[in-house]
Amino acid sequence: MSKTTDGHEPARPHARWTLAVTADAAAARLANEDPLLTQAELAEYLSVSARTARTIMEERRITVVAIGRSLRVRQSAADAYIVACTQPAARPVRTDSYGRDVWLRPAA
Repeated sequence: MSKTTDGHEPARPHARWTLAVTADAAAARLANEDPLLTQAELAEYLSVSARTARTIMEERRITVVAIGRSLRVRQSAADAYIVACTQPAARPVRTDSYGRDVWLRPAA
């Protein structure tokens, strides 16, 4: 390894420590049943673009957690958002004996 002009070796990361920290972080993430999602992770989870995820978070259409200036979303809040946005299918339920479509009556 080359030495710097003052005769000291340059600092290098300790691979052993880096792996231990990474493994602990991965284990902690797996153990967390309700993780905080970033904007990019939320976009992937909802299968929308990053811009749409950002709009949803900025307009507070979903419950957010503010950590400093950054916004995060709990996975359970994303699941609740999916349930709130779910609409029944707009198609006939069955056909009658004459072959006509029979529709559900809208809820009052």
